Amino acid sequence: MHTVPIDPHVVVMGEVGLAGEVRAVSGCEMRLKEAKKMGFGKAIVPKSNMKNLNVPGVEIVGVKSVEEALKMLF
Repeated sequence: MHTVPIDPHVVVMGEVGLAGEVRAVSGCEMRLKEAKKMGFGKAIVPKSNMKNLNVPGVEIVGVKSVEEALKMLF
């Protein structure tokens, strides 16, 4: 089995449904601000959380499914 590490500066958040959909999480902006303090520069978040997110210094990418998230990671 071949493993590929992800970028250590990427944080991923969301709730995963049984069909692979990525659902919104509460407090997304607060979580991103904390992630920035910890050194994360890119975030993959649920697309449904994207509205009005503003965290300067963090590149935020919205995804609808686990498949989309994996494409963004690799």
